[in-house]
Amino acid sequence: MLRAAGITPRSRHFADVRGNVRLAVVDGLVTTDVALLLAGWLQGGEQLVVYGTAIDPAAEVELSAAYRGSHVRQVPQSILDDYRQQWRNDATEWLTLAGAESSPDGPISSTMTAGAE
Repeated sequence: MLRAAGITPRSRHFADVRGNVRLAVVDGLVTTDVALLLAGWLQGGEQLVVYGTAIDPAAEVELSAAYRGSHVRQVPQSILDDYRQQWRNDATEWLTLAGAESSPDGPISSTMTAGAE
């Protein structure tokens, strides 16, 4: 089942390994199923720390009960804000290079505004 999901010990889902702790970063909701799926790859004595952009509180309870020392944490808001701001800056730059316009609400494609007048 884990291989069918495309998650392997060398998968991009594991961001780092420090000693006996694997770090996984999930761009999305970390549910109990996701946390336990990732934990299924732990070797004897390893722990897992999963960071997600959103977390189900039950995931922390279930993971720490099943794998002592393992945790589920939410990515800090300041990191998410920086990531989103960088994405907006990149999108605005790309649209500007493509000849699109921008508005206070964000970038707007020139094709979207052409017939709006």
